[in-house]
Amino acid sequence: MSVPNRFSVNGELLKPLLVPRVAGSVGNQQVREYIVQHFRALDNWTIELDSFVDQTPFGQKPFVNIVVTKNTARVARRKLVMAAHYDSKYFEQFEFIGATDSAVPCAILMDIATTLDKQLSQSYETDDTTLQIIFFDGEEAFVSWTAEDSVYGARHLAQNWENSVEMTGSSGNNRWIKGNTRLGAIDMLILLDLLGTPNPIFADFYRSSSWAFKQLVVLEERLGNLGLFESHSKDNQELKPMFNPDSVFTFTSRPPLDDHLPFIHRGVSILHIIPTVFPSVWHNPMDNADCVDPATVEKFAILFRSFVAEYLGLLD
Repeated sequence: MSVPNRFSVNGELLKPLLVPRVAGSVGNQQVREYIVQHFRALDNWTIELDSFVDQTPFGQKPFVNIVVTKNTARVARRKLVMAAHYDSKYFEQFEFIGATDSAVPCAILMDIATTLDKQLSQSYETDDTTLQIIFFDGEEAFVSWTAEDSVYGARHLAQNWENSVEMTGSSGNNRWIKGNTRLGAIDMLILLDLLGTPNPIFADFYRSSSWAFKQLVVLEERLGNLGLFESHSKDNQELKPMFNPDSVFTFTSRPPLDDHLPFIHRGVSILHIIPTVFPSVWHNPMDNADCVDPATVEKFAILFRSFVAEYLGLLD
């Protein structure tokens, strides 16, 4: 389980993320350092910083993706990748925090790593698949969303990984073999975005990951029946099931645009966890600490922690 109040807006995990963090800014750097230090304090996570400069409507800007991978002493041939973006959008008119977009998703990913760290360490000798987490920089457009002014970090990383071959094997016996490209080693990429307000509804966007979406439907019901979720939000809304297998958006021809695009265009299986109706606070000053519902965030954390544990066989 999570540490109590970890997902409070004043909690140890979420509070440091609730600051403006536009790509290239001091706040962005501070949040990046916070995320890196979080994983340095855990057991056997390899931290990679994918730094680059790209052209934006405001000129050249620096970007840094954060990639953390568990148990690289024995490089698993496959990766379950979970991801979110850690930058926030630039607005000239007001200070934008981006609590749902995407401080809360980042906190959920950090919680998964913390709570499953021991189990992941115990499983690394035999498992063929490990957990990798990506914190993308530069998801947000500086002006308006175009192919050039958006998903800067995701575009850079997907392009690099398309041709980057990694070695797999064990450092214990020095038996290494040439493996997949880093892109080809991804079992599935689960992208979280716009999470933290009560009662979001999610749809099954992609056929390649439909089985995983259906598993989340079952898992949400099962864990709810065990009484692991709070029943009401902080403003006393009844918290309802979030994953709708019968959504009109199932396998839609126009799914939401996000960091997954450069990966799905290269054949990576994607599970996109983003509300079908964006939160009312989306891209406005109200997307701050006040809109975050701790019970909803805790539900996400329990749900995705359980999904990862089952996927990687940590419960066996």
